[in-house]
Amino acid sequence: MTTLLRDVVTRGTGKSAQVNGIEIAGKTGTTNNNMDGWFAGYSPTIETIVWFGNDDNTPMDRVETGGRIAGPAFAMYYTKALELYPQIQRKFDVPEGIKEIVIKGEKEYFSDTSKPPRIDAGGETQESLLF
Repeated sequence: MTTLLRDVVTRGTGKSAQVNGIEIAGKTGTTNNNMDGWFAGYSPTIETIVWFGNDDNTPMDRVETGGRIAGPAFAMYYTKALELYPQIQRKFDVPEGIKEIVIKGEKEYFSDTSKPPRIDAGGETQESLLF
């Protein structure tokens, strides 16, 4: 799950929540009519949720989404946390029993129940599974 949510931050709607020097995983959210903008995220040791909206439940501007409004506030919080607590763990641990495999230049994670695809001699992914 962390790998999926890290992708939200590295190449998805949560790019604005990126912070140099620490791995972040999270999810953006925007309610109907842009009434709320959220970013819920975490690092290896801290979980944080940022919410923007109007107290009277009126919509915000149409351009205000979770990624646009809450993501930058999340990043500012983590940037300050790193200044105050430089000893914070910055990389996610790979859980026991999970195998990290590089496929086509990308790190992918597998377990005994979620096995990696077999790669043939030409580098193509096959449907049959390894191990």
